[in-house]
Amino acid sequence: DILSSTRRKLFTGREKEVQSFKSIIQQPDLSTYLLYVYGPGGQGKTTLIKEFIEICKQSNVDCLKLDGREINASPHDFTKAIKLGLATEDDVFTALQNKEDRFVLLVDTYELLNPIDDWLRQEFLPQMPDNVLTIISGRTAPSKNWTLDAAWQQLMKVIQIRNFSPAESK
Repeated sequence: DILSSTRRKLFTGREKEVQSFKSIIQQPDLSTYLLYVYGPGGQGKTTLIKEFIEICKQSNVDCLKLDGREINASPHDFTKAIKLGLATEDDVFTALQNKEDRFVLLVDTYELLNPIDDWLRQEFLPQMPDNVLTIISGRTAPSKNWTLDAAWQQLMKVIQIRNFSPAESK
């Protein structure tokens, strides 16, 4: 608790991104199902993901963070990591459907999972229950396959992480 509290005190900047996330999870019914955060290494994406997790805790929203550095880029290993995180023997979609309340799946270091990007977009995420918000965070912008799909254009929000302003840097 002390470590978490200290991190929250030291978190700075990214007010726009934090407000965007809060507004999404506070909606009675989700209209955004994918929040795609990207930017160069060292810009604070992982720190922002940790802040999103703290916001989930404060809002009593269950969440699970996966890190692309800890998962082999295969559909089997990706779903296995979720099952382990949820501590369930059910398939991922049944386990999440049983959660009834809002749930946030956070995937950090997504650039390492690029080999399963098409599978995630075409097969995995379309099966997610409507109570689940997925956050993808990585160094690269979403592929054209995401941005050219008219449905995903409506169901996802893209946030590019930029340098801090001079005031935020101080």
